[in-house]
Amino acid sequence: NMNFKKYLVGKVFNASSSFKRSIPSEYLNFK
Repeated sequence: NMNFKKYLVGKVFNASSSFKRSIPSEYLNFK
C-alpha cells in the first residue's frame, strides 16, 4: 500500500528531524 509507505516515511522523517532539533548544537560542533 503506497499510502502506508508514505505514512511510515513521513513518521520516520518527522521523528529524525525532531530528534536532530533536540540535540544541542554544541554537541554537534564537538563531533
